[in-house]
Amino acid sequence: MNSARILGFRLVAGVALCVLALAACQTQSQPSAVPAGGVTQAQAQAICSTLAVARNTPDYNILGTVLSDNVQTQDPFSPTPMASLEQLKQFFLGTQSAFPDFSMRYDDVWVSGNRIIAHWTATGTHQGFWFDIEATGKNVTISGLSVMKVESGKVTEQANYFDLLGVARQLGARLTIPAADSL
Repeated sequence: MNSARILGFRLVAGVALCVLALAACQTQSQPSAVPAGGVTQAQAQAICSTLAVARNTPDYNILGTVLSDNVQTQDPFSPTPMASLEQLKQFFLGTQSAFPDFSMRYDDVWVSGNRIIAHWTATGTHQGFWFDIEATGKNVTISGLSVMKVESGKVTEQANYFDLLGVARQLGARLTIPAADSL
């Protein structure tokens, strides 16, 4: 399967999952009413705040306070899922080298049981090599959703969803469709 199809599939699947997750959150009458093993709104806000500080400073050492050592992470920026906190830190270092002024904020945070659904916005200036694209000096704005599973106070799984193609377009990249005989 070619990368454009995979990207499209991830985008559609991610949007569908986020819509379902948000719908589940909307049915809760009290955000502070948490079932056993769940996460409170205050805990979710604290987790997201720590994640933002880690990315913005950047201080990846504080990630261990809110992420488990074997956190499973999927992100459109990463060609493969990440299976540990150490892999995620290395991934963040790569993103930081391409976008040294990377900055993130969490705009909205919802809770459903032991899940956190967070809408975020990130910005950065493309100053390093990224996805076969030489530094352009262009600014990008990314808006996305993260769905996180929390166990024993730490995130054990997270999936990030955003328009990767839109980011590439902000950098001036063009989508090329492979010839039919190469599919």
